[in-house]
Amino acid sequence: MTPHNWTIVNYNGIDSYVKGIAMGNGDTATFDFGCYSNTLTEYDQKIIPLSQLPEMIKNGHDTSGIIFTTFPNFIDRDKIRKQNVNFDTINGYEAKLVYPRKTGRGITGVYFDSLYNENTIGRVRLNLYGTNLTSKNEQLLLNAIQTIKITTPTKE
Repeated sequence: MTPHNWTIVNYNGIDSYVKGIAMGNGDTATFDFGCYSNTLTEYDQKIIPLSQLPEMIKNGHDTSGIIFTTFPNFIDRDKIRKQNVNFDTINGYEAKLVYPRKTGRGITGVYFDSLYNENTIGRVRLNLYGTNLTSKNEQLLLNAIQTIKITTPTKE
């Protein structure tokens, strides 16, 4: 169930069915139903020895988003992740749930890897997520995710 004030925002997907949901307070969630839907995976942040910083700056490399440290092998990557990840079953389907470790900074959403197999193009996937949501909208989206109902298409 979604709050009554959430409204659909039309987007044009190229290879999938994509829509947005205006949630209020400037927050929007997006859902993508298709074979190439984003897995909502948080990729490892680059951690580079501090000694390489001057050379990277000299050569014009973009150093934003890189962590420079004297001892890169001693950083626990789990401490610098933005997302928590849990796996659950929603409506009989395995679901990957993601939510920020710090409210308002990261992705809140769900990803279903294999809803069914489309013979001509492969697995059909679904994600629904918002980025940097307010505390209230983060909780409302997580609650709505738990109520998702999925039906597979019938063959003719």
